Amino acid sequence: MIQNHGSAVADTTPTPTPAKVPGLGAEILGEIPADSSQVVVVTGDGIDRPTSNVVLYQRDSTGWHAGASWAAHNALCGWSAAHQGGDLHSPMGVFTLTDAGGLKANPDT
Repeated sequence: MIQNHGSAVADTTPTPTPAKVPGLGAEILGEIPADSSQVVVVTGDGIDRPTSNVVLYQRDSTGWHAGASWAAHNALCGWSAAHQGGDLHSPMGVFTLTDAGGLKANPDT
């Protein structure tokens, strides 16, 4: 609320939309292609935990907007910055998705 000549007036100032994807550090943000309009962010409950959360962010002229969110499961042993095949870790980093598919009709895939 804002005081206006002794009476309370509702504050209608819009909440700013983040210019950057929330929760990502400078190193990871620097790896996201500048022309990206969508980013899928997967965060874990801990570096050695298999549980995680997925959030789809979409960017428009005002910034990034969080969309749908899902509980997820990554590799059994958690995350690794030096992932090697068969080590039961999910790799950490930025990965470009150029194609996606599924069994349901668009947009459910």
